[in-house]
Amino acid sequence: MENYARRLSRNSLCLLLKALCCDVANFLALKLVVDALGVSGYGTYAAVSGLVFVFSRLNAVMENSVCRFLGKELGHRDGDGYAVVFTSALGLVVVLAIAVVLLGETVGSYYFRHFLVVPTELSGAARVAFHAGIVMVAALSMRTVFSAAMSSCERMSVLAVFGLAEGLLSLASAALAFAFRGRGIEIYALSLSASSVLLLIGFAVYCFLRVDGVSIVHGFNGAAVREIGVFFLWSTLNGVGNVFRYDGSALLLNRFAGVVCNAAWSVAFQVRDILYVIVAVFHGAVSPVLLRDYHERPRDFARLLMGSVCVSGVLSVIPAACVAGFAPRFLEWWLGTSVPPMAVAFTRCAMVVMVVDALSYPFSATIMAGGRVVLYQCVLSALAVASFLAAWVLLRSGLPEWSVLAAVATGNVIALAYRVLHVRVFMKDDITWPKSR
Repeated sequence: MENYARRLSRNSLCLLLKALCCDVANFLALKLVVDALGVSGYGTYAAVSGLVFVFSRLNAVMENSVCRFLGKELGHRDGDGYAVVFTSALGLVVVLAIAVVLLGETVGSYYFRHFLVVPTELSGAARVAFHAGIVMVAALSMRTVFSAAMSSCERMSVLAVFGLAEGLLSLASAALAFAFRGRGIEIYALSLSASSVLLLIGFAVYCFLRVDGVSIVHGFNGAAVREIGVFFLWSTLNGVGNVFRYDGSALLLNRFAGVVCNAAWSVAFQVRDILYVIVAVFHGAVSPVLLRDYHERPRDFARLLMGSVCVSGVLSVIPAACVAGFAPRFLEWWLGTSVPPMAVAFTRCAMVVMVVDALSYPFSATIMAGGRVVLYQCVLSALAVASFLAAWVLLRSGLPEWSVLAAVATGNVIALAYRVLHVRVFMKDDITWPKSR
């Protein structure tokens, strides 16, 4: 049997090209988009996309849920069980995509018309971006089950190719917005929406043709649908928590400070996402190993978990410290004169968020692999809501806008401490920890 180091190295190397190409594409794309739309236009797009992506938070929850059950079947060496889980998950994902469209065009549309703050002259463009974003989120919802199938089977080289294609399509969308800057918001939103549909088709075709167990001939299994559905519903609490923690905080900034703050927020998290790509490569490589070996090799699992935490820390702390220390020069070099106000302070807070998220992931994946998530999700959701309420109090008290991100970072630190406690206390019978000398 392959050892951990070889499997992780193979998976990581397959995704490294994707990470580097996505970094370059996103780096150039943001520069083009900010230059094309201006700070106000980019802030308007960021505010609209922030509202739309409230409905995408369930996508990551669904993908993690499906990965958990597919990895479990692979760990048990059950090919028929894998096919049943995939078919059942596909049906749930279709329902999720329909729910996203319905919620977006009702609840989301009502908030857009009555509460979202956008400049009057950009309201028409914002409306087009909103509806295009709903289509994009629905396509991303459908993609989750195919991405989970590839990840569970460790098809990292194929995911790398699709990631490269996604980066190139994002860069092409930004170039179109720059070329037609008079209608840049609409062009950018429609291009990204079309790209997401094309990528969905590519994911589906590959999985049905090349991944064993991916088919719809087995039909739906009621027990599997219930098991995945219940796990997903409890896990949804964490997705709802992220809505409050991130999207809710961004919407609060929109209400209290306008679209310029949304531009600063978006730039800060774009920097965070670009730097996080290398960490995400490692997490993408280690995730299927954690999910499978939790059931297959429990005696060696503690060593794998703590090694994953250490690597995550090294990969996140070094770039975060560099960017936080040189944030003003970095943003000026990157965006020139288009740096939004407060982007420096927001970026420094986002670096703290990045490091905490990187350290949290291995513990979160372990808890999801164990399957007992009710208490875990309730606690995390309560912490997220508390973070949102703290942000509202800070803004109402007249404190600087960057204090919102400070509240988010503080909430994430507390959540990390709880994840460690949960794994050590509530999963002590499932994991064999090395004895202290």
